[in-house]
Amino acid sequence: MIIGVLLGFLSFALFCPSVNEDSIAAKHPFLLRGMPERIPGGDSSSDERPSKGKFLVATSRITDPRFREAVILLINYDKNGTLGLIINRPTEVKLSTLFPGVKELQKRVDTAFVGGPVGMEQCFILIRSAVPPEESLHVFRDIYVSTSMSLLKRAAQGGKGGERFRLYAGYAGWAAGQLEQELSGGDWHILQADPETVFSKDPENIWQDLNRLGSGIRVKRESPATGLLTAKAR
Repeated sequence: MIIGVLLGFLSFALFCPSVNEDSIAAKHPFLLRGMPERIPGGDSSSDERPSKGKFLVATSRITDPRFREAVILLINYDKNGTLGLIINRPTEVKLSTLFPGVKELQKRVDTAFVGGPVGMEQCFILIRSAVPPEESLHVFRDIYVSTSMSLLKRAAQGGKGGERFRLYAGYAGWAAGQLEQELSGGDWHILQADPETVFSKDPENIWQDLNRLGSGIRVKRESPATGLLTAKAR
């Protein structure tokens, strides 16, 4: 079913040089705009706040099939809303099949991922590169996001430094305040993302480990005055 949906949406040249960050932001004003590191008014010392470069890991409370056992990399978080890409939903659809006119992809075996239930006609690329790629936005460490066809072609050829990339159809999006409501209801764990997990060779199985980590013991500073550390179960 996923294969049919992807081919139906992406069987024509909608992923092209004109599809860039500005055109996405024009359609979805909260996407890929200013990316603050903290919730306004929140505790800046907390590691349990959403921000770009964090994972949202679905808890067992989520039964919606669109997000059940999802691991989402946040690439935008601000007062207007949130954008993320589900990183653990690979498909069997080869990029060479989706874009038969892109010669740089024809000898590769890369497959597309479902990035989320929203806007599946829109493609995003996550790139891991030691050098900031042109036509991209920084997410965290050596991970960048882009919607540029020219960048996809360069990455498919190995880029300037052996770049790794993955392509995602669609995204997960939240309007202002919506994610906070879900977090307060215990729907998500927040964990710092890492490049190795984003580009895991076994993406379908990373949720189990991250959910166990998020559900486990977290160390919390009980009192700034005493400096005591206590273990508190989620």
